[in-house]
Parts: sequence; C-alpha cells; structure tokens
Amino acid sequence: MSEPVPTTVVFCGPSIRADEVRTALTADLAGDPVDALITLPPAAQGDVIAAVRRFRPHTVVLIDGLFERVPAVWHKELLWAMDAGIHVFGSSSMGALRAAELHPFGMVGVGRVFEQFRDGELTDDDEVAVVHAPADDDFRALSTAMVDLRHHIAAATDAGLLDDAQAAHLVHLAKALAYPHRAMPTLLRLAQESPQADLALDDDAAEWLTAAARDRSRSRKHLDAQACLRQVAAHLVATPGPFRPDGWFVEPTMFLTQAIHEVDQSLHAATRTGGDGPDGGDDAPGDPGTIGLVGDQPAVLRKQALLRILARDLASVRGIRLDDDDIESVIANFRQRYALDDTEAFERWLDQHGLTWPQVATALTDIALVDRVERAYRAQVDAAVAPLAQFGAARRATDERPPPPTLPLAPAPPRSP
Repeated sequence: MSEPVPTTVVFCGPSIRADEVRTALTADLAGDPVDALITLPPAAQGDVIAAVRRFRPHTVVLIDGLFERVPAVWHKELLWAMDAGIHVFGSSSMGALRAAELHPFGMVGVGRVFEQFRDGELTDDDEVAVVHAPADDDFRALSTAMVDLRHHIAAATDAGLLDDAQAAHLVHLAKALAYPHRAMPTLLRLAQESPQADLALDDDAAEWLTAAARDRSRSRKHLDAQACLRQVAAHLVATPGPFRPDGWFVEPTMFLTQAIHEVDQSLHAATRTGGDGPDGGDDAPGDPGTIGLVGDQPAVLRKQALLRILARDLASVRGIRLDDDDIESVIANFRQRYALDDTEAFERWLDQHGLTWPQVATALTDIALVDRVERAYRAQVDAAVAPLAQFGAARRATDERPPPPTLPLAPAPPRSP
C-alpha cells in the first residue's frame, strides 16, 4: 500500500468482527490501513452523526446495527452524511436494509441480502435479526438469522440433500419462529417432529445443515460483509472525491438539527471530562455565557420561547400555514424517536413527567411551524450560517477573561434606633 487510504468507519458486530474487518481490508489494500480504519460497534440512531462529527471520514460502511431496545440507525442521518460528501456503503444486516431503501440516493449496497431486499424478494426486517453477545464477547451471534437459514437450506437443496418440498417446509418452520429462537438445532428438531413422513430429513441432510450453520465462513451475512469490504477496498484505492448528491439535498428539519446538536453536546462534554471526543464544539448547556439554543437553562429556554413566538408572528404575516400532514408527521416522528408509539406507553410517559397531551401537541406544533418558517427563509438562513460558524470557532479559540475578584462589602454604618 503505497499511499495512505482515506479515513473509513465500519460499523460491525455479529456479521463480521472488527479484527476480521481489518484483516480483510489489509489483504485487499496490500497493507494495514492503521489509524485510517475505525471499527465501531453496531450502529444505533445518532451513531453515524457522531462518527461523522468525530472522525470526519471519507467513507462509512454500515454492516451491523441495533434495533428494538434502542432506535435503529436513522435513514436521514445516512442521507445527511452523504449530503456532507461522505460515501456510504451497506451490506449483510442493517446495512443491507438501509442500502435497499437508500440506493436510489447513492448509498452503495453490496451482497445477496441487499439484492434480495432491493428486489422485493425479502421484505421483513426480522430476516436479518439475531440475538448477540455483548462487546466483550465480540458481539457473537446467539441465534441464526433467517437469511442464513434460507441460504443453508438452498445450498443443501442444490447439493441434492433436500427436495423442494422439504426445503419449503424448513423455511416455513424457521419463519414461524421468533427471531431470538431461530437456530439450526431447533429447526431440525421441529422438522423431525413433523407428522408428514415425506418431509422427514435423513441423517446426511441433518448433519450437513448442522455443519453449515456452525461454520461462520459459510454464513450469507458474513460472505456479504467480505464482498462489501472488497468493494470498499477498491473504492479506497481509487480515492474518489467527495460524494455528490444527484438532484437531492437533505432538509435541515428541527429533528435533524436537534439530533446533531445532541451529538455535538455529548462529544463536547466527553472532551471536557477527558473522554474520547473531538476538539471543538460549542458551549455545553449550562456554561456561563452560552449563546446556544440547546439545553434547559432559563436563558436558553427564553430564547427557545422567543423563537417560537417570532415564528408564529412571521407565519401570520407571511400567510404560512401548517396542514394536518405537517402536524401528524412531527408527532409521529417524536413518538417513534422516543419509542412512544404504543398509546399506553405514551400515556405513562405523560403521567410520569406531569405533562398533558395539549401541552405536548402545542410544543410539537411550534416545532413544525419553526421548521416551515425556516424553509420559507432558506436563503437568508443559509447566508447566516457561515458567519455564525466563524464566530463560534473564534469564540472557542479565545480564552475567556477570568471573572473579577469579589470585593467584600463594607460594613453598614450604625443606625440610630
């Protein structure tokens, strides 16, 4: 490897381990990418934003991601990364799902799983879902993905170990299992318990399927991840310029802006406390003299309230109106983001925080209105961003003057009764 490769972030876990990612790219690049390769755990919502802010990568590769217990990686953060000039690849698992949805925008999908979702052969997210161990056990898969079970069953059929009816029966049994319970031993046990004698498997077929499921190198998700890394290596060697969106841009909605602010504040706080975070960032919420609109300090809340009042006034003057779709969308996004889709969970959340639905609806409607007014003033807002960023950078680079010492108060003169 004669030239250093561009910085690349890979989100991986059960499909392919971090050490396997480095080994694969080292082989394909004819040299270890060293610090240019950053491997991160499976991505959750906001992790792509954090990786972009922290590492400023040339390329992001999404293979594995989290879901269910935390919000999944957001489509819009991937589009935001691409809009910022970053090349984004997806494969195998969550990466295949997101690439199938975003390939029309330029996200590069690689592998058979991606192709099946892109072409509509597969439609259910649970096809790639697995239970896995924590980070200290390398996110080892504790169940088998449906796409892997399908892959092994198809390979056994091609090898003449299963007929079409047996294969279809195995797929049916596997799909009926909840994803945490999908595993080849469970599937073979259910098949052996089938009352239909013509669907029973012989010993050779059962042994072959058992061996295939145990061999990680034969996993469809693993094979796809390796294929993706080979394509990424070729891409890095070519060192293309920044990604350029083809006729689209990312709307800087209030939710996206808020998500970016939250990531920036988190990284900035980590830096201030000696954690792993990038230099820079604006004042943390609650810092003396903060001029931001993020946080819950009284001065910040007053500015947020003023922004909403001004947005209402401007909307009235300009004749800007929200329709039902605008309001329903912002409410749906809020409930999805905070896992409050279920009505009972939402009601418990309101009660827990002493809120009423009219209060929340008003706040969310204000957010939608601010977003709509921002779009109406797009040109002016865009023109104001660069000077604000320059001013913020100057503030961060300048030491603040220490506060003057507090002088003791002179004793009050004696007073007559």
